[in-house]
Amino acid sequence: MEFLFIVISIIIVAVGLELCAYILYNTKAPLERRRILEYFINSKLKPFNRSSQEFSQSNVLRYSENPFTGWSLNPKFENIHGQKIHNTLGFRSSEEFPHLPSSAARIYCAGGSTTYCTDIEKNEETWPHLLGEYINLQSTTQVQVINGGGGGFNTFQSYIRLSAYIDQLQPNLVIVYHAKNDLNAFSHDTIDGENVLPDYSNSMKCLNIQDMRYRITRLANISYVFKLWAIKTLKPANFSLSSTYHCPEETNIVDNLADRLDYSIVNTMHKNMISLCKSRNIPVLYMTQRVIDPIWEPYIQHVNTLIRSLHDPDQNCYVFDLDEMMPHDSTLLVDKMHFTAKGCHTVAKHIARYLNDSH
Repeated sequence: MEFLFIVISIIIVAVGLELCAYILYNTKAPLERRRILEYFINSKLKPFNRSSQEFSQSNVLRYSENPFTGWSLNPKFENIHGQKIHNTLGFRSSEEFPHLPSSAARIYCAGGSTTYCTDIEKNEETWPHLLGEYINLQSTTQVQVINGGGGGFNTFQSYIRLSAYIDQLQPNLVIVYHAKNDLNAFSHDTIDGENVLPDYSNSMKCLNIQDMRYRITRLANISYVFKLWAIKTLKPANFSLSSTYHCPEETNIVDNLADRLDYSIVNTMHKNMISLCKSRNIPVLYMTQRVIDPIWEPYIQHVNTLIRSLHDPDQNCYVFDLDEMMPHDSTLLVDKMHFTAKGCHTVAKHIARYLNDSH
């Protein structure tokens, strides 16, 4: 009888704890962490809403693991409007890429978050998509523009991605919009000294979502008590893409860039991209980047000067000076470098006009 009483008491306490944990989990636990945890547990991705839009722009749910580029785009991701904005190949497109008729043309846009357009929710409002619309309004040739950008991507990652898909997609033109992300790898470590190699091992570190899943106890699948414990142990590094390539807080970015920046390495990445396109007889169009951040701008301008020097029609390489052409209008940028919806229209119009005039 006493044993039965002990068993019943344990059950009542366990049920009480589970009930309390259920209430706390659903009322007090941060929604963002719950969303991440539930994705790690069962791989089900709940759509975001307007209140969680900012959180959706940098966490790992938007991305998926990739052994070559570190990360790619998660085909399951839905924006705040409930739209799936990535296709199964990991590109920002709501549909798979159809086979184009021989009379049509395809443009591939490589870049980081400023090409992917992280702050723009709908695909049809990104500048690569708008570029296709503007070109098709002016041309009798059907043109499809592919957004090959990925948040945090540098030119090396874009080169790897294009290498993998160039023969499948067979673009007629490649547009490259990179600058700031090519410098991230020089600003990471806290190691003293000059001539430190760029830390691509950090800036291209894989998300390792499977490893994150393994850290969560399996009991979180069946118990809210353990769900609460798992949420408490989640750290930003577990679910923020920025943690995979931003430098530690104690890093002095200014000193690191001044001491370690090697523009020849950046130039090599450009040359690799140009050589890849040249090997397929595909013209490549580089664009200078608009960045107004006071820390990065001097270095970005140096990279822009480097990009301008790439113009060489004999190598089928051209440069469009977007930074020079864009008006200095604060309404075109969300922050210091990412385009607003209005900015995307402005960029697309400028590029379309340049391409039209070039013909």
